Amino acid sequence: MSQEISLEEIYEQLKKELSSVDLQPLKEEFYELVRNKIKKLNEEIEKTEEVLEKKMFEEIKGICHDLVLALLITRLKKGLNEEWSSLVKEEKEILQSIEERIFKGRIEKEKFKGEDKVTVKILEETASFIGPVDLKIYGPFKGGDLVYTKYGNIKPLVSKRKAEIVNI
Repeated sequence: MSQEISLEEIYEQLKKELSSVDLQPLKEEFYELVRNKIKKLNEEIEKTEEVLEKKMFEEIKGICHDLVLALLITRLKKGLNEEWSSLVKEEKEILQSIEERIFKGRIEKEKFKGEDKVTVKILEETASFIGPVDLKIYGPFKGGDLVYTKYGNIKPLVSKRKAEIVNI
């Protein structure tokens, strides 16, 4: 028999978290229970034909989402200042992902100078532009195009995630 979680339980957990400077204990399966609750609410929204009842389930789902998001953000902020061992699995994965993205971004910034030549793969259609390093016209490009140029010319596209550096 699967456990269920109520809005009241989520609210009480958020209240405990907000009233303490330390991370509060959280059931390891908390986020799984929340996912199940949202799944059930989505099922109710889908099967309900009455407009008012459908609206009610959508509001409950929105409240659930907002409470869990507030709880998650609060816990992650605290987790940055504490041992990660107090966080549950999903929270650790989120922080690791954020840490990896920040670290990867730092490596890319430190790795290439404006004059270094790089090969990038264009990820989406891009209009022509003037390269800031050599003042040449680049593009237009289609998704999948490969470009070999100085990093400084293509850095704006990499920063906007319209291109990615490829290792050849």
